[in-house]
Amino acid sequence: ASIMDRRKLSLGLLTFSLVGGAQTADAEARFRHHTFRQRGRSMQPTIQPGDRVRVRLGEATLGVADGNGLVQVNRGDCVAFVAPVWSDAIVIFRVIGLPGETILTIDQQGVLIDGVSILREDAGPAPSDPSYYMDNPAPGPWQQYECARGVRESLPNGVSFLTLHSRPPGSFAARPARSPVVVPNENLLVLGDARDNANDSRFELGMLPLSQVIGKVVSEQG
Repeated sequence: ASIMDRRKLSLGLLTFSLVGGAQTADAEARFRHHTFRQRGRSMQPTIQPGDRVRVRLGEATLGVADGNGLVQVNRGDCVAFVAPVWSDAIVIFRVIGLPGETILTIDQQGVLIDGVSILREDAGPAPSDPSYYMDNPAPGPWQQYECARGVRESLPNGVSFLTLHSRPPGSFAARPARSPVVVPNENLLVLGDARDNANDSRFELGMLPLSQVIGKVVSEQG
């Protein structure tokens, strides 16, 4: 089956690690943090399965600085949230669309925010080994991954990051074109960095209410 089958799309699932809620001696000690371990592949190449992810916990806000139990969420942040659609699993995706914006996502062609395409730059070949994209892949051939590419995206606020595109050009030609969507008030549109392998706001997850966000990622390490 194709990894783009909606039932098989990856979630940015997190599990609690043994290190949690620890306070540091630096300026960030006034915030609560928790370290999670990434399980899914939907945030590749930024966050790999097994990576430890440090999350600053707090009530998510827009336009209010961090502090006093609040965590400011900006476009481009990776946020951790509770997903009732997946039995309250804790998931991580990247914020792309903000309340009131009109967003159009186009397979293999990027994202338009209020009609303006975000800047995209080819970053070269991505791994072609199928085990990079799935657990225990069946015997090949898996020629589709020979076309995998990295693409650097730069958002209007200057945040830049790598995205992973693991399907050959034209492989989504039969899929109906998506219509632009308006992000509701107090909601976010979130995407996985592994654009061809993420069950994000384009699919089952839908828009993410701010009230479900528990914090934002402040560091990752393998």
